[in-house]
Amino acid sequence: MKSIHHLLTAMMAAAAFAASALADTPGSTGSEASTLPSGSFLLQAIALLVVIACVLAAMKFYTSIRGGRVGRGWLWVSCGFLVFAVAQLLLFAGQLGVLPLLVMWVDALRVVSLLLFFVGINQLRKIMA
Repeated sequence: MKSIHHLLTAMMAAAAFAASALADTPGSTGSEASTLPSGSFLLQAIALLVVIACVLAAMKFYTSIRGGRVGRGWLWVSCGFLVFAVAQLLLFAGQLGVLPLLVMWVDALRVVSLLLFFVGINQLRKIMA
């Protein structure tokens, strides 16, 4: 049970790293379409890869459990990582110029992913208590 807790903590730390690496700069106006400094492009790429790795690890863990009450908790966590990965992908595509960068949608997806994380972690906490 402790290894599950450590894995979940490591995955949440990786997601927090990705979010902090892509946070708005202090001088930003918060407008709909904004660009990030060019130096953060490498950080965005690394953060996107970290989040994708978290999605794959969470899905692998969910499939290895094969359902049950613990599986439902991991499904919520996996969906949270998936939504967070979509937000990071939109942010990265906006930086590349493939899609228009709409910060409002990225922030909304991040909030949804945090809610999904909360539901999943709460279910896992109830089971392990």
